[in-house]
Order: sequence, then structure tokens, then C-alpha cells
Amino acid sequence: MFNIMTRKFGEMTFEKAGVARTEEEAMALVLVALRSSTEIIDAEYVAAEGEINEVKAVAKELGVKGFRKLRLSRESYVIGKQGQYLDENTVIILLNKITRYGWKIEQYKTCFELYEKGLLDTLTIVRA
Repeated sequence: MFNIMTRKFGEMTFEKAGVARTEEEAMALVLVALRSSTEIIDAEYVAAEGEINEVKAVAKELGVKGFRKLRLSRESYVIGKQGQYLDENTVIILLNKITRYGWKIEQYKTCFELYEKGLLDTLTIVRA
């Protein structure tokens, strides 16, 4: 299974646009997405399995301390530690990678406001 991700003009993050069963089908859907609208400036496909490990690896690579799974009925994770604020570049890269791998940030608007003030320390993500 592959997630088809698209990014529109003027937006920072990718959005899930569809799902494909095979890699060939995924490539075809990416081409269709790019040709379907002039607003879409980027499209790609990512494997639907194992993407939390990829998000975890990106967070570790960026030097973000703290990554844990929440014990809820739905699959959700917290990235970061309370009081250890994330810098601007780290946040932008994390937002792109998280959405690219098929995850959604809970309370996105609040997170973005905290990011603008330089006070963002943790992100809670759930499967999109």
C-alpha cells in the first residue's frame, strides 16, 4: 500500500490525496495529480507501512529529544519534550515529513501559533 501525497501552491505541508495498492498504480496517480490542477506543485508516493519509524528517524536526525506513543484507542504519538523548544528549521522539516508520511498534527492551528512565537516544544500526531 502506498499513500499519494500532494502539496499545493502557497502551502508548507503535504496532504493525503489517495491510496494505491501497487507501486505502478502509485506512480500513475502521482502523474494524474500533477496534471489535474495547476495549484498542485508537488506530488509523491510513500509506503504506508513503517512510516512511524521514518518519522521517528527524522526527529532523531534533527536532534529532537522525546518520542513516545500515547496509550489511547487511536494510534498517536508525542514528539518533543516539555520545555525544550523546537527551532524554526526543525519545525518546518518535521511538519513536512509528518504530513508526507500520512500523519496529521493534532491542534495544528495552536501548534502553528506557538511555532510563530517560538514556544513550540511538543507535537502530537495521529494517523491521517
